[in-house]
Amino acid sequence: MPLISTERYDLASFELSEMIECGRTVRRLGEGAASMEAAADQIVRFFYDSLVDTASGKRNCALVRCFKTHRFAQLPPDLAAAARRQLTRPGRVSPEMPCLTLLATAGDLPEWNDSSCSLHHAAIPLESVAIVEQAPMIAALLGQMGLEIEAALYPSPELILDAEQHAFNVFHVRDAAGDPSVPSQEGFVKRYDIRSVLGFGGLLPSGELFAVIMFSHVTIPHETAQMFRTISLGVKLALLPHLRGPVFACEQGAFSLAAARSTAPYGETLEEELRSEISTLRMLIPALEQAALDQNRRLQSAFGDLVKKEEQVRQQGERLSAMLEATTAGVILLDREWRFTFLNNHAQTLIHAEGRDLLGQNVWAAFPGAVGTEFWTNYHKAMWERVAVQFHEYYPAPIDKWFEVHAFPSQDGIAAFFHDITGRLKQEATLRQTEKLAATGLMAASIAHEINNPLEAMSNLLYLLTHDASLSPTAAQFARQASEELKRVTEITTHMLRFYRQSTSPAEVDLKEVLESVLVLFQGRLTKVGISVEKRYRATRSLQGFAGELRQVFANLIGNAIDASPRGCRLILRVREARDPATGREGVRITIADTGKGMSRAVQSKLFEAFFTTKGATGTGLGLWVSRELVQKHGGAVRVRSREDERLHGAVFAVFFPWQPAEARVLPWSASPDVPLAG
Repeated sequence: MPLISTERYDLASFELSEMIECGRTVRRLGEGAASMEAAADQIVRFFYDSLVDTASGKRNCALVRCFKTHRFAQLPPDLAAAARRQLTRPGRVSPEMPCLTLLATAGDLPEWNDSSCSLHHAAIPLESVAIVEQAPMIAALLGQMGLEIEAALYPSPELILDAEQHAFNVFHVRDAAGDPSVPSQEGFVKRYDIRSVLGFGGLLPSGELFAVIMFSHVTIPHETAQMFRTISLGVKLALLPHLRGPVFACEQGAFSLAAARSTAPYGETLEEELRSEISTLRMLIPALEQAALDQNRRLQSAFGDLVKKEEQVRQQGERLSAMLEATTAGVILLDREWRFTFLNNHAQTLIHAEGRDLLGQNVWAAFPGAVGTEFWTNYHKAMWERVAVQFHEYYPAPIDKWFEVHAFPSQDGIAAFFHDITGRLKQEATLRQTEKLAATGLMAASIAHEINNPLEAMSNLLYLLTHDASLSPTAAQFARQASEELKRVTEITTHMLRFYRQSTSPAEVDLKEVLESVLVLFQGRLTKVGISVEKRYRATRSLQGFAGELRQVFANLIGNAIDASPRGCRLILRVREARDPATGREGVRITIADTGKGMSRAVQSKLFEAFFTTKGATGTGLGLWVSRELVQKHGGAVRVRSREDERLHGAVFAVFFPWQPAEARVLPWSASPDVPLAG
């Protein structure tokens, strides 16, 4: 019974183990076959069925054929007639003319599975060297097998043994499309998607040539093709037992090829067959050794390439890691199980992960506050829908930050780049608040301007009323009180207009008048909390500057002093001429001190930072920052001192302005305070 193989091999990934298994199977295929033709049929059928794409299960080969040369006199009548039809000189046929005969065929089309259906390849007469040279595939096949065309057509007895022991090789065309050695490009190669051609074979003891040719749908690498040198010896071993028996299945009755061969000059005897089998086995051992060495070299080369690639990947990883560390964004990588695979240093700082080993941990377990938020929604969208996302989200305490996040799908999960935008959002909120305050100030100034005229009219009417002799003493007293209160209203509206109005160039500024206008605005609060005000104005010289900006500075400092002072405290204002101890410049120092609760050193160190506040939701953190900028604009400097002792507590802000403005500085307290801190 013919051997049926269940093994599957892929020409696109043919390795040493596949070569050995395939060769072992091929050597046994001829066992029990009734003829050499039947053995050849098993061989081509094995290659056609066993060479498959391991992924899709589709056959690698479109067509597999086995050829063998015969003398014209040894051909059955039907093959002799087929050979005669292709002769260039039909009238002159030599009985010794070799013919390349199609022993077996297997392929995708029904007609490719019956050698009798082949019109041009059933028996190809090899009339002369010149005619063979005009057949590109046959010439290339003989050439790659190391055979001279003339020696293959007309072998001499003394050369047969040597050629048999050395002439085995492969004919390989890696890219069949456009190759001149592969005929019928349009009608066969392109039409049936032939990618590569592989032929392998050798010589039999009689000097006859055998070859198996495969036309493949897949590209066959050079390394795979070379492995079939060994398999060609297995094919020879499968064919050798049939040299003394019938070659064709039709060898019965009137025609017997065995009988025809008995008169051939180089008939195969049993001794010749055994000698050939032994020599083939001897060739098989070094062929296997060479294949093993070739495979070992390929493995070593592949290992070297793998080491190089590993080093390249390592270097690329180091460069990528350095780039991710250098970026201003926090970067995290998550795998498909939501585990951290990378965090740069900035990410660890932003999410308070210093000292925590987050690699390998689940992000939702490590940061449960993100579950159910935009982090959860958008990260899942990036992970499972494989789309990029961008969003803003807040993470609660202890992180207590707003983040802007860009997340992208990656090969192993997602990558997220994020920035802390808490400060930016505060700036935007403050800007909106400032715009509202500016609009409120404009409205207040407009109201003050509009009510000035009615106030003036009311003042005149009250003046006349207080001098009306017909009024009773009580009514006259009420009129005088109303006139005094109206003066306060008029003064308040006047100061409101001064806060809003701002000149475009510096002018003479009366510091006493500016401070008094600010106190007027805070008079209600001062009275309400019972804070006493002590004023000592010793400098009378005017300062070059912007009155509105100076009012804003003093309003911030006085307002903060009131906020920090409980009931019964004191607010001290001093204005005196002074000299800057650091530069020697002459100018004026305005001291605003309070006997409130004071500030810690930590608070003092951040006092002039934007958005730093101790007032919670009611503070913007911009008052002192803006005040310092305005002082520096006038060439001045600010000094601060504060204590929190039970006996001595409070804060002192000393603002120095030079008479001649120069480059501004922000200095620590370095001199004795203008005002002692009281308990």
